[in-house]
Amino acid sequence: PKSTSVPLPQPTPNSEEAIKSAGVHLRGMDLQVGERAEFRRVTVRVRFPDGAPMTTAEVRCLGLPRGEGEAAWTSAGVAGRDGALELMAPVNRQLKIEVRDAYGRDLKGTYSSSHEPGAAAVTQEFVVIP
Repeated sequence: PKSTSVPLPQPTPNSEEAIKSAGVHLRGMDLQVGERAEFRRVTVRVRFPDGAPMTTAEVRCLGLPRGEGEAAWTSAGVAGRDGALELMAPVNRQLKIEVRDAYGRDLKGTYSSSHEPGAAAVTQEFVVIP
C-alpha cells in the first residue's frame, strides 16, 4: 500500500481570532483536534456518619495534565438528593476528586482522593463529619 502525506494548512493571521469569535462560520479550514479521548464513569457519594446524604456537596473532579503545556480537565457539580454525583472522566488522566459545601460552609476537614489513570470505573464515598 502506498501512503500519501498532505501538508497541514498554514494558519492565516486571523485564524485564532476567527475561532474565538461567536457567530463566525468557518469555511475551507481544517481544524486539528488531537487524539480521541476514551472515558470512564466516576461515581461520588457523600454522606454524614448517620448515613444521611449530603445534598449540598459540591464535587469537583480534576484530571491532572499529562505533560508540560497541557491544560487540566475539570468537571464539577452538586450532589443530588441521594448525595451522589455521576460524571465521565478521561481514562488517560490521573484524577483528583474534591468535596466542598455548595454554600461555602466550612467542612472542618479536607475531603479528597486521587485515582490513577485507567479504564475501570471509579466509585468514591466520602463521610463528612459535621
